[in-house]
Amino acid sequence: MIPGKNIKRIILILSACITVLYLTGFKPPEKIRNVRVNDDPDSLKATALFRDASLSFEQGRSDTAFLLASQALLLATESGLENLQADNHLLMGLILRQTGEAEDILSHFIQAALLYEKTGNIKALSSVHQETGNYYFHMNAWERALHYYELALDPGLSVRQAMEICLIHHQAGLSAYNLGNFTKAESHFQSLLKLSTEHEFDDFIAPAYYRLASVYAATGRQETELKYYHDLYNYFENTGDVYGMILVMNNMGYSYFQAGHFSSASDAFLKSLDLAGDTGIPPSERIDLYTNIAVCQYQLKEPRNSIGYLHNGLLVARSEKMPGLQARLENMIALVYFHSGDLYNAGQYSLSSINSARQAEAWDLLSECYRTQSQVLKEGNDPINSLAYYEMYLSLRDSLLLEQRLNEQLQNERLLGLEKSERDLRLSIADEQMKDLALRQLLLEAERREQEIELFQRQRDLEQSERERVIQSLELSRQQQAARLQSQLIQNLEQEKAIQDLLLRQKEIEEQEREREIALLQSERERQQLEIEKQEEARKRVMWMLALSAVIIILVITGLLTTRRKNKILERQAEEIRTQTERIVHQKNLIEEKNRTITDSINYASRIQTAILPRESQLDKFFDDHFIFFRPKDIVSGDFYWMHSYNGRFMLAAVDCTGHGVPGAFVSMLGMAFLNEITGSRPEIFTDELLNELRKKVITSLHQSADTEGSKDGMDISLCMFDHKQNRLQYSGANNPVYHLREGMLSKIEADRMPIGIHSLDSKSFSRKEIELKKGDLIYMFSDGYPDQFGGPEGKKFKYKPFMEMISSIRHLDMQEQGSILAEKFEDWRGSHEQIDDVLVIGVRV
Repeated sequence: MIPGKNIKRIILILSACITVLYLTGFKPPEKIRNVRVNDDPDSLKATALFRDASLSFEQGRSDTAFLLASQALLLATESGLENLQADNHLLMGLILRQTGEAEDILSHFIQAALLYEKTGNIKALSSVHQETGNYYFHMNAWERALHYYELALDPGLSVRQAMEICLIHHQAGLSAYNLGNFTKAESHFQSLLKLSTEHEFDDFIAPAYYRLASVYAATGRQETELKYYHDLYNYFENTGDVYGMILVMNNMGYSYFQAGHFSSASDAFLKSLDLAGDTGIPPSERIDLYTNIAVCQYQLKEPRNSIGYLHNGLLVARSEKMPGLQARLENMIALVYFHSGDLYNAGQYSLSSINSARQAEAWDLLSECYRTQSQVLKEGNDPINSLAYYEMYLSLRDSLLLEQRLNEQLQNERLLGLEKSERDLRLSIADEQMKDLALRQLLLEAERREQEIELFQRQRDLEQSERERVIQSLELSRQQQAARLQSQLIQNLEQEKAIQDLLLRQKEIEEQEREREIALLQSERERQQLEIEKQEEARKRVMWMLALSAVIIILVITGLLTTRRKNKILERQAEEIRTQTERIVHQKNLIEEKNRTITDSINYASRIQTAILPRESQLDKFFDDHFIFFRPKDIVSGDFYWMHSYNGRFMLAAVDCTGHGVPGAFVSMLGMAFLNEITGSRPEIFTDELLNELRKKVITSLHQSADTEGSKDGMDISLCMFDHKQNRLQYSGANNPVYHLREGMLSKIEADRMPIGIHSLDSKSFSRKEIELKKGDLIYMFSDGYPDQFGGPEGKKFKYKPFMEMISSIRHLDMQEQGSILAEKFEDWRGSHEQIDDVLVIGVRV
């Protein structure tokens, strides 16, 4: 049986751009720039918030965009700006769809559509219908998606651009096709072909041909189907798209096969394979072509040819490590051998297919392999094992059928839920609108009554104001009379106060005279007391001088005795110091001798390590321009670089082992030995396989395990394989990335976040990345020693971002100059700071 996935593959190839357009092609509504707003501050603020939300959405800041749009919606609602409300609803729905939060998307789209319809904004209304259709399309709700796409194509909404109409026809046709409504699907795809041809939209012409051919294939009109395939083939031929020609010819072969024209089908598949040649079609598609030819050859009664083509496909599947495809091919070979009467080979390939299917976890294929093995065993007179495999086939098939039915049931329930959700949303929105209308009427009535009450209150305030004015006038007259009386009273009081002041002044003069007499008497008593105190002070001074003289004499005698004792102690200490000094000098000489011995050993180890490192001149064979900046922290290094070449391929690695100095050097020597050992036994090994093998050897040799303390030594590595025949770079890395610089643009090829050594993810395989190389491409490999170096005026790390910027700034120079600048910049940055780690940077120009 011809693989079904090959028939759908062209959908992904020919219309990938269309899928990207409808999923990510939103631009915030341009009409907001033309919205007329009043001078109300809230209206102006709402408009500004919407513009900021749209800009944040374009820049990918979804959370900020949703918050700003929510604030703009609230202000627009309060200001009665219905178009701006609709714009915010549409934007919020699109933000939620981008973030995957599907709960309120439909509610925002429906409210936006109702508001646009109310304001007569037909272009925006058509956009909302299209986005609602996209929402349902993404949910596989084909009927609702088709309904909204056709609303977006309504003749009354004819203001859309031709490109937008093409996109809607494409999505509407797909929805109808998936729904099984081939009449509508044909109509939409015909409109798509006509419009895209008129406007020369290359992104839509090829998908339109293919979709129409698919519709005619589904409705059994093979001649029309083949006609459109021929037209599509001619289109690809005129545009020079060989890959498209290969796919179309493959599908024509499938059409012939379905009609029973096996010879024509085989010719078409062979032509497709011939067009592919040795060029780079994906391995899975080359396998499909071999499989299709093999099936046709089997139908033409040529089982040997069939097995030959299946073996060709099997070789590709095994070399590319595709266990799923390998299982399918092995099962087909087993069936051909079985029907040819070769039960031995049938059994061998059937068992192999079961193992491959289990490895790939392809349960539906495993079920078919069980059935094949059961048939082979039954024909080989082994009914017991045959029954066992048949029971496994039935059990797995029933499980898969049950899972399929459950998925279909869940899908149906989800579609019913979507339709009910839309109905409930529309009813809820209508109910909210009725409530809003009633509330507005109540607010207007309340406002009218408040105005009447305010007018009545103003009248009462005027009357009250007049009464208060009369009362104030009377009160003012009374206060003026009281003021005159109070002024007269104050004058009388002031006269009385002046008389009292004169009496008080006379009494103060008499009191001052008495105080002067008392002061004279007190002064005489104080003078006499002072004379007595002076005499007493002179007597005390004499006594103190006598006592002080006695103390000084005692201290001098004590000091002389103490000094004599200290001199004896100092003599003993001096003798001890001389003895200790001689002992320290002896120990110092021993340490210096040991240091010289150790340093000589490390220097010798450094010469050995340098001798083992590959010569930089080996790069001359593969690169015209290159440099290696290698600066160990100590005499020996934990960083090292490694090279290996075989049959036009060149491997280059930059390795950073745990630690530096002697410990790091031991691990580096171990790593270099393992790399040479692995490539010696498998010279054409891929980069990911090499890292997997290296990790196994490191864990085994260092006796590492998850439950042991310590022994966590290992290495980080960036490994590149340059294939100069195919101009491709193959890369795998453990923690260390690689920088790729092309035409001034620097990109980072990420490494796997795990080391070469024991780790929580050590059961996971390293990944392999491949990129196409161009003349002049620059590749940089490095350890973490350069970015982690402390220095500069503040003593901080150099870091990776400045490292990338420096590489970009010197990209136009020769690689040797670049290496010199890196070395000079490193020393300038380090200054007086100690080098903290080994440094390794490698650069090559392709």
